[in-house]
Amino acid sequence: MTDDANLSRGIIFTATGQGYVELALEAAESCKMWMPDVPIDLFTDQPLESPFVDQVHIVEDPWRRSKIDAMRASRFEKTIFLDADTVAFDTFEEVFDVLDRYDMCGVHDQLRLTWNAQKIWREEVPEAFPQINTGVLGYRKTPEVMALFEEWQSVVRGDKMWRDQPVFRELLWLSKIPFLVLPAEYNLMAVNLISALHDRNWTPRLVHVPMLTLHIKKNKLKRKTIETLLGADKLAKIEAYRKKRHSILKQPARRRKNL
Repeated sequence: MTDDANLSRGIIFTATGQGYVELALEAAESCKMWMPDVPIDLFTDQPLESPFVDQVHIVEDPWRRSKIDAMRASRFEKTIFLDADTVAFDTFEEVFDVLDRYDMCGVHDQLRLTWNAQKIWREEVPEAFPQINTGVLGYRKTPEVMALFEEWQSVVRGDKMWRDQPVFRELLWLSKIPFLVLPAEYNLMAVNLISALHDRNWTPRLVHVPMLTLHIKKNKLKRKTIETLLGADKLAKIEAYRKKRHSILKQPARRRKNL
């Protein structure tokens, strides 16, 4: 457990309802496996204790996008928000480091050839500025970021919107917030890409799999695990590429002056 003295960086989850809470705790466990010293907070509608969560914050008035409330309420100066259906396959602590230079960061929505990805809130935004998937979002607690979150929350909740990303996209487009687009490995949703990866490409850090929630949304379905959804071949490839990445990072030759 951590105390309030260590508030510089941390991870937060939001989960209401037993099914989502269970997923969030599993996601938190996967993060703690790689980053045991990074505090993790859970915003939820039920009291609980877990060795993988440092603080629990009770959500008094839950709604479909309570995650926006949690982002505003984070106790950390630099926060990484994760959806409950994400799984960490390696450390991603360096995301906190880029927040020394940028105020926010995230990954483009990888399902852009869909109706939801092309939805418009108030006005057209260039297609070259696509939606950010808000299931993995890093940010610093600046006045500008907090103001964007406040307006985002007000619009999505006030208008009872089903989707939050079209509004976030336009608010970000109109803002002057320094935003870094992270590479896909920090929020890999198109898991079919894992099969196509070559050992000179990259290795997933965070895999984001909404199918992990199907048993909650359709309670007659049997619960699926990340192992059954990805399969042995994809999992073996992720692990092999993870080991290769760490091997490269340890090589002294990486720091030679003659590049």
